[in-house]
Amino acid sequence: MKKVDAVVIGGGPAGSTAAFVLARAGASVVVIDAALFPRDKLCGGLLSRRTEKTYSRIFRTPWDSVIECTSRGAAFFDGHRLVQSVEHTQPIHFTSRTEFDAHLLSLASKAGAVIQEGRRVLSVNRDDSSVQLVGSETIEADFIIGCDGVTSRVAQSIKLPPLTRSGLAVGMELHLPRAAFHRQPEKPEIYFRVARWGYGWLFPKRDCLTIGLAGLVEKNSNLKDRFIDFVKELNRGELPAVPWKGHPIPFGNHRSRPGRNNILLAGDAAGLVEPVTGEGIAFAIESGGCAAKAVLAAASLGDPSSALSLYSRQYAGITTQFRHARMMRRLVFPAVTQPIFLRVLARSRSVASRYLDLLAGEIDYETYARFLIKVLIRRLLV
Repeated sequence: MKKVDAVVIGGGPAGSTAAFVLARAGASVVVIDAALFPRDKLCGGLLSRRTEKTYSRIFRTPWDSVIECTSRGAAFFDGHRLVQSVEHTQPIHFTSRTEFDAHLLSLASKAGAVIQEGRRVLSVNRDDSSVQLVGSETIEADFIIGCDGVTSRVAQSIKLPPLTRSGLAVGMELHLPRAAFHRQPEKPEIYFRVARWGYGWLFPKRDCLTIGLAGLVEKNSNLKDRFIDFVKELNRGELPAVPWKGHPIPFGNHRSRPGRNNILLAGDAAGLVEPVTGEGIAFAIESGGCAAKAVLAAASLGDPSSALSLYSRQYAGITTQFRHARMMRRLVFPAVTQPIFLRVLARSRSVASRYLDLLAGEIDYETYARFLIKVLIRRLLV
């Protein structure tokens, strides 16, 4: 049986970040992922200024090679009617998750992490902190970090309940070659009222456009049909002959307890997707780094079981933002308030520009939520 300091399960942004931080500090770490990288991943690929700041702080290396497009502004739609378009001082970047995730994993490898691709986890034993892989290999570790997505096997193995269905969304997406589209957008486009408690998007990339739609499962019984209608409306009535796919997404249902003792959860496995915009990459990178730091601190104390309590303090800093975001989405998505929000969005450029301030990390969710409430009340009284 192989013995290492830490096993990271999942090689996405959370797992790669955790492995990078651990390996850079001198820990022996193995990353296990069922896929072979580079691999495709359902995600719009928007990298906010918040993501850029978090990435730069942790990795301290440029990411220019994986940036496909950069915009300064956004367009917002009520259905398919443009209601607001704004410019912004801070850039919004777009990437291919195929390339971005492979880039992060390569940084972890260069830092000293051992990457085991194409390997499936059979079980996680919390009693002896071991991971059994398909094919009978077992790895024992002082710490395990689960970064294995919304249906996390690690979470199941340590008897944590699944993420609540009430906060689970499904996202659907396709990539359309730019040459096949009738216009060439350079800004991200956000579409409200194309799904209940969700939104649609069109994001510009280097050679393609990413078109997607997401909404809460319990509010939408027909997301597939909604997605097809959305794409056809954008594409002059035609459903393009390109592959498309769907995947569950946490959407406001983060875990209150992100692990047990020396076994931690980060990224989607912890439900860390912002419950209004669906932004997840920034919080995956941040939580992966926080989990790794908690592991290093627990190791220095000689007390692996303290990892969860150490991690929980930093984790609370992330989830506090989500509580304010949930307050904000009660104004944005419900059938009663959404028409009011969209009227205000159409009349007030500041609602959109301050939203981009939020994406840039220049204001927090509480500040934006309070601002939005004040604007809505003021408009209602006029």
